[in-house]
Amino acid sequence: MKDSTRPPGALLMWTIYDHPSDQPNVFLARLYEIDINGTRPTAECMASESLEALRVVMQKMGLTCLGRAEGDDPVIVETWV
Repeated sequence: MKDSTRPPGALLMWTIYDHPSDQPNVFLARLYEIDINGTRPTAECMASESLEALRVVMQKMGLTCLGRAEGDDPVIVETWV
């Protein structure tokens, strides 16, 4: 995924949420950018009734699942880079 508006060298990270408060009827994957200035959410997201469907999309993009981090918000399922 290449976007000319992204800062050079930015790491892209997808976080999957389990029915977050702003989208309570779906699993939601949100794209974040990480660079020397910090982490920023983008406007890009994917929604699905199925967690497994989002995982398949992440795998097809060649991403790796990092799992949950200690202290993550309870609605965070996992992160993909």
